[in-house]
Amino acid sequence: MLGIFLGTGSSSGVPMLGCDCRVCILNFGKNKRLRSAFLLNVYGLNVLIDTGPDIRAQLLRENVVTLDLVLYTHEHYDHIMGLDDLKFYTRAAPLSIYARETTMQHIKNAFPHNFSSKLSVSGKANIKPSLVVDLQQIFFRGIEIMPIPLLHGDIISLGYRINNLAYLTDVKSIPEISYNYLKGLDVLVIDALRIKPHPGHLNFEDAIIEVKKINPKITYFTHISHDIMHEEFDYLKRDNIYLAYDGLQIHV
Repeated sequence: MLGIFLGTGSSSGVPMLGCDCRVCILNFGKNKRLRSAFLLNVYGLNVLIDTGPDIRAQLLRENVVTLDLVLYTHEHYDHIMGLDDLKFYTRAAPLSIYARETTMQHIKNAFPHNFSSKLSVSGKANIKPSLVVDLQQIFFRGIEIMPIPLLHGDIISLGYRINNLAYLTDVKSIPEISYNYLKGLDVLVIDALRIKPHPGHLNFEDAIIEVKKINPKITYFTHISHDIMHEEFDYLKRDNIYLAYDGLQIHV
């Protein structure tokens, strides 16, 4: 499998509008972060996790010409609001999207035209929606996907495990039952927003505790805020923990 970090930023992105902190002023290289999204090529199929408001620029940057499946983690705007930009990928056939019921309803409310039978296919993204049930495996054209419930503030967010990779963004705590589905990972991608505690996200200290508990071979932090200067955290590599950055490719 080939994974590409399309974006590794928080809901505000980096640089953040109106901010004059040192990271936002630098606005360069690995400290420039679009909203979080992840692309995984599995058995020749392109699986996209989340469609934030930067998704058009992200897919253009990586020259992604086909999409086969979209998985949604949760309903917050920085993870769903780019759906309309996927029209191009639905010209030949409907694009399958998977989400929990609450998330799917938010998507339908945000983009009612894409789910309307009154519009021709040419006037909308041709979407094939499917509902996800926590811990109920998804089978899609030979790919096995496990949706893993996570606690993100006052809502449930989904992580996804595909083979020996798990993508856990937007998480404050992991329910005990979910750890059963995170054993034997080669790669863990996990939320690590900032140094200071946050009510809806893991901070760096929290994330390191989770890494030790899950014990993957290698870990990548994502959903990183403007509080973090990438180059100052190279010391984490000694524990096989890396800060992801936009455009990073990993082979699993």
